[in-house]
Amino acid sequence: MPSEKKRQNRKRANSDISVSDEEKGSQGIDGIKMPISELLTLCQTIADDTAAIGKRKGSNKLAPALKEEAFTLPLSVVEESFKNAYRYATRKDGITYEFMANAILQRFTRGDIVTLYPDFPKKPCSLYNEYLQICGHTNLFTSPPTHLREAFTDTTNKERLQAQVNYEKHIKEYNEKLEKFLSDHDDELNEEQKIYTRKLMVDLNKPTKKRSAKAPKKTAFDFFKQAKSSKFADLSEEAREKKFLKAFKKLKPEELEIYESLASNQ
Repeated sequence: MPSEKKRQNRKRANSDISVSDEEKGSQGIDGIKMPISELLTLCQTIADDTAAIGKRKGSNKLAPALKEEAFTLPLSVVEESFKNAYRYATRKDGITYEFMANAILQRFTRGDIVTLYPDFPKKPCSLYNEYLQICGHTNLFTSPPTHLREAFTDTTNKERLQAQVNYEKHIKEYNEKLEKFLSDHDDELNEEQKIYTRKLMVDLNKPTKKRSAKAPKKTAFDFFKQAKSSKFADLSEEAREKKFLKAFKKLKPEELEIYESLASNQ
């Protein structure tokens, strides 16, 4: 017969195990750190959204599209939980063939599915990138030298002219390949997929829109001067600038933080 002390130890051990299991259970499903009620509310919100969040690709970040005050956890945790929940929801041992069929229908009837076809043509590089390659700047992931960027604006530049010839040649070939793709797959593509493909064709006769130059972002000092615009009005521009700078340097940390916040939120 076990002694009273052994029975008490076993009882304590069992109690410890039950507490541990309870604590483990309270943590929820592995990988899903947000409350399930919040997760389901988020899913319903996305499902009901006809434009913003609902149309974003799953490869994009979700957190920037959410409002922090709607959740009890940081948005990074919300996004991680949502994507982990999706993995659970699409595990083959937990879904039916009906679910799988609906997912396939939804994806394979969309216009952009054509890009997965092996004979779908790849769009040529832009005129600017064509120009950079002619100039010997082949690593397009690094910023080109200033003199190359400036020379590109000169439409009489020799390299720019050659780039234009190459670009137009490649675009014509690309358009022809798109036409052939449509012809080869005419019976299997739906109207949305055909429209998507035609929209990718480039009209070389269409005038290109000039990019409007973006106004430079204001600094914290610029916002400070704007707030104090009525000050030192009787001084010359140079003397006024010096006065503003002197006053700006004397700002308390909490005051400086206001202007830095304005600058960072442009």
